[in-house]
Amino acid sequence: MNIMTALFDQDYVTRMYGVDQKREGLKEGMKAGLKEGKRETAMNLLKMGMSADVVAKATGLSAEEIEDLRHQ
Repeated sequence: MNIMTALFDQDYVTRMYGVDQKREGLKEGMKAGLKEGKRETAMNLLKMGMSADVVAKATGLSAEEIEDLRHQ
């Protein structure tokens, strides 16, 4: 398929765009899942009595995020 045919082939464009959208959705979902996992780990560490500084270092979350979790 040459480039001009590909650009004007609606089915082809839709398929390619859909693949990109799925890929982007997967990336965003994975990011959100990792962030939620870090938050859960931070909550568990806080419940175990660890300091906010240690929890921040262990999870990579910011001090502000740790404080927000502490107040939930």
